[in-house]
Amino acid sequence: MTLFNLRIPRSLLRRQNYGVFQRGEGVALAHDLNLILRRWLTSFAGLYILLCCTACGTANWQAPLETRTSRDTSSPETAIYQVQSGDTLFSIAWRHQLDYQQLAQWNAIVPPYLIRPGQRLYLRRTVANGAVPAPRPVSRPAGVSPRPATQPIRTAIRWDWPVQGKLASSFKAGSSLRKGIKLVVSPGTSVRASAAGRVVYSGNGLIGYGQLVIIKHDADYLSAYGHNRKLVVKTGQQVSQGDLIAESGRMQAGQSRLHFEIRRRGKPIDPLRVLPSR
Repeated sequence: MTLFNLRIPRSLLRRQNYGVFQRGEGVALAHDLNLILRRWLTSFAGLYILLCCTACGTANWQAPLETRTSRDTSSPETAIYQVQSGDTLFSIAWRHQLDYQQLAQWNAIVPPYLIRPGQRLYLRRTVANGAVPAPRPVSRPAGVSPRPATQPIRTAIRWDWPVQGKLASSFKAGSSLRKGIKLVVSPGTSVRASAAGRVVYSGNGLIGYGQLVIIKHDADYLSAYGHNRKLVVKTGQQVSQGDLIAESGRMQAGQSRLHFEIRRRGKPIDPLRVLPSR
């Protein structure tokens, strides 16, 4: 017979009259009771420790974080990023909204801007990388209003629409979710280069963009084409305006949208300010 996994000696169970003992039987009974008491104390101590460990473990448990898709190994304290497999200098600059030329300068990287996995890059100007402090913004004279955000931007690049689709979402300055525009397309629609340039990124390593192509057009301008189902160009490839670079796919919500961005010196601008009217 057991109780809470404790075995009670048979000698104790056989005794019917605890008031009458034969010679030597009292000593055996005392020994049995002492053994039972020690087993109970040990069992309860183990149970208490087990419950405490279970409670502590449950309170501190958190869902595991995804490491493949987040891929953000930057340190906010030191502003240092560790290069991952598949990264390029341009994709890192894009992820952190930096000018790739400044990023290269801060880290003494020269064209063709080759980097290697495990390499640590500064994401801002510091004393360690010998860069000078950023200049203070110039105050605008009283009564002078800034240029309207909808005014067209003059550029030497001749831009064109990457797809012919209805505008589903417009650009909004300062928004982390509306850095470009979204165009309604059918799955498998041909996505074409908005302007001539060189492909500096082709992959799916940037969060929120899906299958992504980034094209460098000149020293100032980059364009990006996201949420594709198939990429038909590779990093380093030269493309002309109108060349096929990808096939559109679906976003996470199941809707077919092409995400299109243009950045000037690392900062997003409204694509509608450079694209031709239609």
